[in-house]
Amino acid sequence: MLGHLQDFYGAGDTVLIGGDFNARPQYGRLDTWCAPSLDVPNNGGNTGQHRELDDLEPACPGIGESTVGEVNGKGEKISPVPPCGQRPEIDLLLVRESAIVGSSSGDALEISTACGGPCSGHRITVGTVSVRVQP
Repeated sequence: MLGHLQDFYGAGDTVLIGGDFNARPQYGRLDTWCAPSLDVPNNGGNTGQHRELDDLEPACPGIGESTVGEVNGKGEKISPVPPCGQRPEIDLLLVRESAIVGSSSGDALEISTACGGPCSGHRITVGTVSVRVQP
């Protein structure tokens, strides 16, 4: 997927990607995604080009806030994990750092109940960012 994003960028596109990455931001497999400017005790060693919109969340800098509910799809309890003592963040909103103009922010809202109960095991992930569009 990262190769596809690089191809889009190389073609002059401005790309944002979001979804369930099934990986926490500090995992080594995301080091090639996240930019080295994100170098905090909870998440360093990054070599990529992107920033996650929630990566400076004060409750867990470098990681962001939990994006999952209290139980998984099998009804099993999801326990808090280190380093911040919260359930994992695995739903990410990423944008190429060089495209960011000004501030950005991300948030994990409550799980939707619009379907008459919990509609998912994941919290609604939202973000705001101003980007520079390539000429």
